[in-house]
Amino acid sequence: MITIVSTGFWLLNQPSDMCLGISTSAKYDGRGEFTSIIYVGAGFGLIVTVLCLFVMPMRHNWKNGESSNKRVIIAVTCFGLQLVFLILFASLYALTQSTVGFASLPRWISSPERWMSINHCLDSNVCVHFRHKYADDTQDQFFARHLTPIESGCCKPPLDCNFSFSSPTIWIKPSNGTYSNPDCYEWENDPKKLCYNCQVCKLGYVQELKKAWTISGIFVVTALLFFVSGFMLPRKLVKEHEELS
Repeated sequence: MITIVSTGFWLLNQPSDMCLGISTSAKYDGRGEFTSIIYVGAGFGLIVTVLCLFVMPMRHNWKNGESSNKRVIIAVTCFGLQLVFLILFASLYALTQSTVGFASLPRWISSPERWMSINHCLDSNVCVHFRHKYADDTQDQFFARHLTPIESGCCKPPLDCNFSFSSPTIWIKPSNGTYSNPDCYEWENDPKKLCYNCQVCKLGYVQELKKAWTISGIFVVTALLFFVSGFMLPRKLVKEHEELS
């Protein structure tokens, strides 16, 4: 359960998922990706549910009697199972979107209204940090950096444009240059523009989102398997012990 909640907080801090949550809150087409919020909220709810299930049987002097106790325990257990199914649905959905549904994700991300919201988020949460982090780099230092797909695609021009390096976010672009890569025409030194409208930026964002959803989905499904087996295995062992006795 702690793994599920921790995974949710980790996903909330990933720029790809963070910016997607901000963009879908505008309800452009009714679709929202809130797997991280489900992990955190339902994970905490599951922790409280399990604590209640451990505490309830220990309280013998309830006013309403044993039958009432059993009804409360059953109700809490059903609520916990609903949370488990909710978390499982969110994790399987994330895994599906990052694998078999990945082909449609770039098209969905690239819709004008949604991408406008996402690139504003990228500007404040990714490229601002990028500018501060690499501000003092020389050309050799900068080209030796291992940038994330979002940093590489959105915060600097593509390498095949062959712009002259001035700083990590300022590149000298020939006024009459011709390029085979259309992204070279999109690049601007303006911090509010950079390469946010480049295809390589959108692809880098989608790759980061795919990676974040895949990692979180695998961790949560694995944690759920341990969680369920942690409840089922002890009961099986107790039942076998009673049969032997």
